Amino acid sequence: MAGNDLHKELHGKLKSDLMTGFLQKKANVLKWKEQFKLYCRDDEVRNGEIDGHFDFLESEGKIKIGDYEFLKKMFRYVDVTSEEVITTASTEINAALQNNKNKNENLEAVGANVKNSERNGDNYIKPVPWKY
Repeated sequence: MAGNDLHKELHGKLKSDLMTGFLQKKANVLKWKEQFKLYCRDDEVRNGEIDGHFDFLESEGKIKIGDYEFLKKMFRYVDVTSEEVITTASTEINAALQNNKNKNENLEAVGANVKNSERNGDNYIKPVPWKY
């Protein structure tokens, strides 16, 4: 897994785990659809595939990478045991996001130091005259 995209991969895995682990039983799918229709008025989306439901919720800002409170709320009505899965994944995703942020801040700091050094001439290598 690429370090910079780890949070995205974990986010995708969480969605997949929820769909395959908790939305396979017909009763759970019906509960999910009952909850989902409260947030989506588009019949085409509501009657579509579950992964389309997740895409819709993301496009509406209900589900965001690292913020899964809405998902917890939705899944409480589907299967309460899903909350532990969501919480665990959320912790991992937020750690990956923080790690990315720290790496980016370190890179920015290094970049700023290099720019300052260049401005001050610290990294400038003076040419040595050739002697023939």
